[in-house]
Amino acid sequence: MENCKPVQTPLELQPNYDVTKECIANAKPYRELVGSLMYACLTTRPDICTAVNFYSQFQTDATERQWVGLKRVLRYLQGTLDLGFRFKGISDVSLLGYADTDFANRPDKKSVTGYLFEMYGDAVCWATKKQQTVALSTTESEFVARPSAIDNQSCICAVGSWKQKRLKYIDIKYKFINDLCQNNVITIRYIPSVEQKADMLTKGLSSDLFVGHRKHLGMIEVPSHTLA
Repeated sequence: MENCKPVQTPLELQPNYDVTKECIANAKPYRELVGSLMYACLTTRPDICTAVNFYSQFQTDATERQWVGLKRVLRYLQGTLDLGFRFKGISDVSLLGYADTDFANRPDKKSVTGYLFEMYGDAVCWATKKQQTVALSTTESEFVARPSAIDNQSCICAVGSWKQKRLKYIDIKYKFINDLCQNNVITIRYIPSVEQKADMLTKGLSSDLFVGHRKHLGMIEVPSHTLA
């Protein structure tokens, strides 16, 4: 892949879920590539988190279609080798978290949570995770994501008065965050989509949206020869 043609995004807008074709998981280094990309996305490359999370779910039944999709991440990295973070500490806010949820857009209808935390304006922690249970609404999916961070308006409004008592574990998450709010440990507010830094951590985006969110995330070109 050293001479591959670069692409602008690591994940297609509508990646392929079909695993009815012949399985290649044991014939090609699919798991090994997932592991290598996982290391990159957890350390310095949050921009590939969504793609790695998506393709990691096919480690036992991947077909040629998933293999081509996974190699797309390498094509994206080939064109963005100099992207990284330069910590500047430009904000007075010691800790700020963003969270977004892609609601029920996968075949199993489980939502995907993405979150990002910043210290003094610099990204230090991020993740993309598929929720373990099926949420019945966007509000409920945000409540599942809320212990990490939160952005859904109806979920924020419900912090002071949670009426839906569907599942005990959701009620526990609500109580946990509500106590933190009442004790002024955290403050929750809505983030417009154009400013939502966690948007790219939940789903595939068009190249324009993806590049814009990546820049908003704080990723810039940091050529290796400039580093001390």
